[in-house]
Amino acid sequence: MKQDRNGRYPIFKKHNIIRETTPFSYWAGITTDEEYFYEDYQNNLAKDNHKFQQADILFKSNQYDQAIAFYKQAIETYSKEPNNHKLAVCQNNIGLIYEKKGQYDEALKNLEKAFDIRLRLYGSDHVYTAYSYNNIGQVWNSMEEPDRALENFEKALQIWKRMLKCINPNAEIANLENNIEIPYRKMKKYNDALDSLARSLKKKASNIP
Repeated sequence: MKQDRNGRYPIFKKHNIIRETTPFSYWAGITTDEEYFYEDYQNNLAKDNHKFQQADILFKSNQYDQAIAFYKQAIETYSKEPNNHKLAVCQNNIGLIYEKKGQYDEALKNLEKAFDIRLRLYGSDHVYTAYSYNNIGQVWNSMEEPDRALENFEKALQIWKRMLKCINPNAEIANLENNIEIPYRKMKKYNDALDSLARSLKKKASNIP
């Protein structure tokens, strides 16, 4: 194994984890502390992915309380890796569950945590950031706060309009225009609501093969 210029041995680099040690005697058949560490890490990763998958299944089958419990278990380990995108997914999905349960304050708290992680990982012009804005807007809409809902929907819409390399931007823009129509209607701005709905229908029509 080749040493670096500081006399250290790079043991492995997997999943963005780098372990280094000072020189040691390597004997065939002997497992190093680093190998134990990596094996333990892999086992924990598999367990946490299993919890994440279980949570998703429970969420989709409307078993919300159990889903939240499994998402929180996964978060405990994902939080040790602040750059793990699944941490944001867990927080986002917990927020969506609370929204479905009508617990809007808890929904916002978790969705905003997901947004903060995504903003740090991906920046302000990214599809996941747009999804977070949209989800937060949906909660404000459910809370009968159309001004705040509209603000978040508009931010999501502007991101999608800038996403030139998106696989299918027209479909997303159409959905957002449709969402924007709702707070306008609640605010009794009916002309704006109709304009937004017309733009949504136009985008959907342009997406038909």
